[in-house]
Amino acid sequence: NDIAAQGDVRWWPVGLQLQNYAQVFSLPGLPQAALVSIGRTVLGTAATVMASAFLGFMFTQPRLWKRQLWYRLVVITMYFNAGLIPVFIIMKTLGLTNNFWVYVLPFVVQPFNIILVKTYVESMPDSLQEAAEVDGASVFQTFFRIVLPNMTPILATVAIFSAVAQWNSFQDTLLYITDQSLYTLQFLLAGPDHLATREALAREAESVARAGGTADPTVIALLDR
Repeated sequence: NDIAAQGDVRWWPVGLQLQNYAQVFSLPGLPQAALVSIGRTVLGTAATVMASAFLGFMFTQPRLWKRQLWYRLVVITMYFNAGLIPVFIIMKTLGLTNNFWVYVLPFVVQPFNIILVKTYVESMPDSLQEAAEVDGASVFQTFFRIVLPNMTPILATVAIFSAVAQWNSFQDTLLYITDQSLYTLQFLLAGPDHLATREALAREAESVARAGGTADPTVIALLDR
């Protein structure tokens, strides 16, 4: 920092130090956090890719009952959500707090990825599916044997999006995980900053609760009128 302040840093590093990296690699729980991050990335990406592929394909099938309704219900979640507290209550009710699967299951259905896959499938020739139907193939056979092998480019795109999002995600750890054995690498590396954020959220929630408690008599008096 002193060298940088003096303006002596140019194209070639000056005063190269590796102590910071040594401190990072000496963090307790680092190997476990790396395994958790790798596991969530691999499983989460695989689940997201398969769900996006199948749902994107099904939303192109005219025979799907209420196809437009289901598609619109999926898309609308891109613009509206229940909010932080209701989502936390749902996760807790489903037993996903302090559970590894909280890293995977909420990310399975991604509307943006489904739109990408649906658009790609619609660009494929209809003759492919029509030929499969003439040969007596079911919907699942058509998907797995005809459509899925031809979706490699868009599935690779979805896989990249999902893998990057899974690897970089830390907010779910902040909100749903207190078990240190389930910490992700990103959360562990940020360490004190995220822990301070969690404590700040707790203090803010307590302040809101106190403010609500003091406002209760006023609200009751207004309702009585």
